[in-house]
Amino acid sequence: MSVAQSPERPAIAELGAGALSNQPYGLKTNNVDDNTPMTLEENVNGFLDIFGKKAQVLVRERMMFAGTPAFHIKVRHTDADGEWISEYVQMLVPGAVYDVNLRVRPNLYPEYEPVYRRFKSTFRLNCVPLR
Repeated sequence: MSVAQSPERPAIAELGAGALSNQPYGLKTNNVDDNTPMTLEENVNGFLDIFGKKAQVLVRERMMFAGTPAFHIKVRHTDADGEWISEYVQMLVPGAVYDVNLRVRPNLYPEYEPVYRRFKSTFRLNCVPLR
């Protein structure tokens, strides 16, 4: 979900969840096995690298989420569209990384954080397929 000020202006908030197959930030490169799957922390480190050196990590913590070990990350960063606060919960399960996230302008974070908190409370890994 994305919220914009107008069709001509970029988004001011984005809320989402999804699964990325096959460790999205690559596989470890080491001298023993080039195809060793990443740990959750290594995946998060790779993920944080995409924000660059100027990003400010506000929260970085291990947690349990939807009954699965997870990492909670909150970052203040700047990109071509301006300044953002991005908050992610990432869970590493066999074959995929699940991600529940919020990306919002810093001045609007207090308004959207309760929506994100509610959204996270409804997330389940054991969804039943529709018939």
